[in-house]
Amino acid sequence: MLKGLRTLFTRRVLFNVEMNNSVDCELFLIQQQLQAMIADPGNYIAHDCDLNDTLVLCQLTYHHNGYIREKAVQCLGQKEDVAAIEELLLAANDWVKEVRLAATIALRHLKKGKNAAAFAVNLPMIRNLLQCQRYDHRAFVDEILRFLLTENSRPQLTCWLTCPDKKLSRAVLQTLIEYGYFNDESSLLLILKQPDEGLRMLAVTHWLRQQLPLSEAVLTRLLKDRCPRIRQATLFSLTDRAIEIPPELYGALLLDNNMLIRLRAKNMLNDVMDVAQFWRHVVTSTEYTPSQRRAALYGLDSIHDANILKLAEWGLSQDVFPLRLAAMYILAKANPDGGVKGIILTTLANPDASGLRFMVNICVWCRVPLTFEEIRQLLENAPSVKHACAYCRLYPNLNKWDGLILLLQSQHKLTEEFADKQLAIWQRNFNLSGIQPNAPQRQQLQALFTRNPELHNRLWGYIPFK
Repeated sequence: MLKGLRTLFTRRVLFNVEMNNSVDCELFLIQQQLQAMIADPGNYIAHDCDLNDTLVLCQLTYHHNGYIREKAVQCLGQKEDVAAIEELLLAANDWVKEVRLAATIALRHLKKGKNAAAFAVNLPMIRNLLQCQRYDHRAFVDEILRFLLTENSRPQLTCWLTCPDKKLSRAVLQTLIEYGYFNDESSLLLILKQPDEGLRMLAVTHWLRQQLPLSEAVLTRLLKDRCPRIRQATLFSLTDRAIEIPPELYGALLLDNNMLIRLRAKNMLNDVMDVAQFWRHVVTSTEYTPSQRRAALYGLDSIHDANILKLAEWGLSQDVFPLRLAAMYILAKANPDGGVKGIILTTLANPDASGLRFMVNICVWCRVPLTFEEIRQLLENAPSVKHACAYCRLYPNLNKWDGLILLLQSQHKLTEEFADKQLAIWQRNFNLSGIQPNAPQRQQLQALFTRNPELHNRLWGYIPFK
């Protein structure tokens, strides 16, 4: 009996040796064929390269010769080195069919439990094969993804959910969602702690679309998320599922900086509290922060409260900057040519640049009728380059020739790059309508071009006079 066992063991050892020898022989044969191809004078690779080096073989997978790419991929498949996974995934979409088949065979040879981590790291490239239209990779990608989702390999995949690489973490989450492995609350709460808004949005969208359970902890976390789209989507889902908002979040949602969230919360809480009265209280109370008081004023404006203009005029007199900005917007929207116009001009000329961009937006959104002379005065007295650049957004409200005159007059106030960009915008927006500059405009343009002939040459095709 012992003799029989020894014989069986000896045969197995010999079989394994023969198998290893056959693999080595096959690799050696492919390397010899590859070496012969490289020796061709038409190939730009060094003839004395080491074909046992994985890095050299990886470089050869990019060679212009398809036969060389095929043999290089076959060598990598025989070596079974995980360092070549990235090149093999690229080769799996090679336009040469033989290269693609060799790459898929090599990747299948690498599909072992010990290599799961290497496949997981390259998940974005694996999923990217689904976007390639040269071949239908769905079955092959599905095979790799199911391998990564096996019980032994899944931990190697899920550990990348919280990695800083956005592409990798999103690819992992998308895979878990598609194959039904993302349905526990702890995983959702873990993702909601990550800084990547896209990752959080992907998780929340799936969770709400599938109408998975919303515990109090999850609901509170979703409604307090930094991303407005997540808060908004959560409120929409609560409306559809007839779930009430937690009472401790009433104030935070009604004073949210996002208008859609404020209005959705207001519609959901109309039967619970007097929302308009709450907003009026917040506007006039010093217990709340300036941004909350501003949100309350915007909330009253969105529901067309009867006293909104009086409250806006009162807010304009307060020494609370965000509240004053909101009040100016509301008053300018109601009457662009009213008394608020002078306050807007004064604020635009203020050396303190805080609120400058918003004030310019008010002029654009509310169509505040600023004249050529008013804008010219702002430019002449601009406290800084930042102010002068901001004023350029006011030019489109004027006649196109007035806008060009102001732009040319303010060249020395702007940075060279910004001035060139604004001039290109003017040229792009020039509609060739045939409207000629009037006599004063023509005179000013001629004077400007006399001082700067280079500008005249640049605008020669747009100017109707020499």
